[in-house]
Amino acid sequence: MAGELVARKITSEQLERIIQRAAELQAGEMDTGEGMTEQELLKLGSEVGIPGRFLRQALYEEAAGGAALEHGFVSRWAGPRMVLAHRVVPGEKAALEQAIGEYMTEEEAMTPKRRLPDRTVWERQKGLLAEMKRGLSFEGKAFHLARAVDVSVQLTAL
Repeated sequence: MAGELVARKITSEQLERIIQRAAELQAGEMDTGEGMTEQELLKLGSEVGIPGRFLRQALYEEAAGGAALEHGFVSRWAGPRMVLAHRVVPGEKAALEQAIGEYMTEEEAMTPKRRLPDRTVWERQKGLLAEMKRGLSFEGKAFHLARAVDVSVQLTAL
């Protein structure tokens, strides 16, 4: 029968792309004018079965800010100059600050460069021992931020 769906497994990556595309298709049919309010978004989400807590988290993450994507040959070839990631995580601000500080120092070989009221800017630990720690990682640590010039961490209570 035409239009029948075949029972098949959908990976998490496929699911994410399918949901995003379905939302794009639905948004294309909607007349949102200049946009919609948060309340309208929450109502729309409830109509399609998305719990409000997930929409609120996505709203908070969007409100945390995002950098405009870089376009052009150089950014496609060499990668963007800046990478931005933001997440909403449960926890007390002081405990999260301490956990991030320990992670950045121990796991990424970073040190605070500047502590500002709303964020901390981290830089690579300097010196021969720090370079050896990153380069000769006998414990198998990855040092994901080893090539970063600066890492800015901002915690905002919601």
